[in-house]
Amino acid sequence: MKGATLDELKNKRDQYGLLCWHKHTTESLPMWKMYTSGGKGVAIKTTVKDLKNALNKLEESCWIDVVSYDSRKSKKLSIITPDLYPQILFHKDPIYKSEFEVRAIIELDKQSTRSKKVHLNSLIHEVVISPYSFQSTASHLKQICSQTQTLDPNKIRSSTCIDSREHALNKLEPFVLEEIEHMFNNLYHYLERTHSK
Repeated sequence: MKGATLDELKNKRDQYGLLCWHKHTTESLPMWKMYTSGGKGVAIKTTVKDLKNALNKLEESCWIDVVSYDSRKSKKLSIITPDLYPQILFHKDPIYKSEFEVRAIIELDKQSTRSKKVHLNSLIHEVVISPYSFQSTASHLKQICSQTQTLDPNKIRSSTCIDSREHALNKLEPFVLEEIEHMFNNLYHYLERTHSK
């Protein structure tokens, strides 16, 4: 079987839009670190059922499935042809297995845009602010949602992913910094005295 040219694959790939989701009941620090900018960002929480309901209202063809990380299936797909789309988009290398990814794929025609209108309050159950974001981020987002009336502000919350020990360390930080500064001052004065002798 002959594989497709890069141009053929690119043209075929551009006919699809992808929505990638992490299928898990709890948050994951590695996912926050891998898929946000400097650990700062948001996670949108929904269910497969509500995602399907939102996409079923679109005119375009849509598929939703769990991504396969089976290396045996990936080997069978090693020769990529345009007729393998969109099925090939549900396969990833096994090294990404920890992502537990669910993908929604939307077939786009030449006239359609990549932006699709969905009813946000039906689709989104929660917007979770990264544990590495500023504490004020949640209140800013709630304010924007209230002003624009796009999403119920009560659906926005800060992450609880970082455990209490790390929170305790963060609370101690100013005290620890003062202690370190005090130690360096003492060391500096000691060195100054011994050097002048």
